[in-house]
Amino acid sequence: MELKFKNKGPVLSMAVSPDGKWLAVGKLVDKDRNPSLTIWNTDTWECVVEEEAGNVSSILSLSFNRHSDTLAYLIAIDYIRFFNMKDMYLQKEIPFDSPQKVRYAAHKDLLLVVGREVSVLDSNDDELWSYNKYKAFDTTKGLSAEVVKDYYKMPDWVQTASYGNLPAGAAFFKQDSAVIITGNNDNKFSVYDISSGKRKEQYPGGVLQAGHIEIDKSEKYLYVTARLPYADLLWELPEMERLLPQYLNEDFEGSSGFTFHPSSRFFAIGGLGGKVFLRSISTGEFLMEKDIHEDAVKALQFSADGKQLISGGMDGRVVITDITEFLT
Repeated sequence: MELKFKNKGPVLSMAVSPDGKWLAVGKLVDKDRNPSLTIWNTDTWECVVEEEAGNVSSILSLSFNRHSDTLAYLIAIDYIRFFNMKDMYLQKEIPFDSPQKVRYAAHKDLLLVVGREVSVLDSNDDELWSYNKYKAFDTTKGLSAEVVKDYYKMPDWVQTASYGNLPAGAAFFKQDSAVIITGNNDNKFSVYDISSGKRKEQYPGGVLQAGHIEIDKSEKYLYVTARLPYADLLWELPEMERLLPQYLNEDFEGSSGFTFHPSSRFFAIGGLGGKVFLRSISTGEFLMEKDIHEDAVKALQFSADGKQLISGGMDGRVVITDITEFLT
């Protein structure tokens, strides 16, 4: 099944509410400024909300809170907006420096915001914790060219390299009492306690630059889509042991989209060419491989019951695929 949009622009972000009732879809603003944020009833697949019509607003990231009554989302300016799901209206917006990703905690009323820095906000929008030792969008200079030659095909005569910092990769961890960070020009994973602000743990295996980081609901697995190196990497928690290294490693470029299945038994990957894959975590087996989109798959979500896989692509389409047959 495919959803129909007035806005034909690329899909940038998606989120399913914890209660499973709502799907939010964020798109790139189109030339006619059609709504770039839509919310859908997952029982009827009817569109119940259209927001940001007439605005030059591309929805970079969005997330439902644990009560499913608030949707936080980002547009391409220095604000976080909050949509009230009970009364269906834009409730408020707060200023924030260059936000790129938002993610609500699963167990507490906390919001993780990744921008130039990494911050955790409470339900009153007060900052409880921040990580400011690394600045996104700054330039990192003077690196050994060996760090990037394999990925950027740089000639042998190049001695040093530089690049613009991507936002750090960050996720809630330890039942939302901590934040784990990588992609901050440090090839380690660092775990920071939110209440004390102190770094409590550090593990090897992190990446210099990250595109996406995600921990499954059971906190058994950590997935990183790295951008330096270009790779998809899967880790088992808490031992931080690499999983499926024969498939997920630095020899293959990273995917364009990813999500864990609610059961923590499977994961889905979206490819740059439009393919969508469902894979087993225990074996790495491809359970499903389908050519669904005509361009990169940028957003993936499972339905709350795990029976449907929802994919959004740069072709502007959102497709709902029944995966029940693959879940045995």
